[in-house]
Amino acid sequence: MATIDLNQASAITDAKEKEYGLPPGTLFKIGGIESSFNGNAVSPKGALGYFQFMPETARAYGLTDPSNFEMSADAAGRYMRDNLKKYGGNIDLSLADYNGGPKAAAALAKGRPRAETKDYLTKFHGGKQYSPLPAQFTTGVSQATGDSPSAGELLRQRQINSARYDGVVNSTASVDIVTGK
Repeated sequence: MATIDLNQASAITDAKEKEYGLPPGTLFKIGGIESSFNGNAVSPKGALGYFQFMPETARAYGLTDPSNFEMSADAAGRYMRDNLKKYGGNIDLSLADYNGGPKAAAALAKGRPRAETKDYLTKFHGGKQYSPLPAQFTTGVSQATGDSPSAGELLRQRQINSARYDGVVNSTASVDIVTGK
């Protein structure tokens, strides 16, 4: 069984997170969620290795051995970097795409996340129950003033979070601001 010492895994993922500009802990959490650090893990859908790459995605990122932790962490780091660019820095949409593909991210952005996506995000965020966006962000239905923050307040909060997390937005509450929709 291909396994890795957790201290070694942490050192490798820390280096890859710095290299690809990811929030600290991102790759370590993904490795734990995806395979429990088992390099021989195979999902029912055919995802392989430590970071559970589908064969097509592994090829796209030049990953030839999903059971090699360092190679897999490097590919996962580049994949998450690309997802963060794709989704305007939104970590939740990036993780939804990593876990379930673009359709999972689209469902999350619409406020209708798949059960698997909600479970994944709950695990990633340390067991804090994931909840989708409030209705005003997904349906266009306005709520009474005072029920939700103003656009200015949301923008200020996004700027604070962006400064705090080096440009990575840590909640789907800013999807409309980030994507401009």
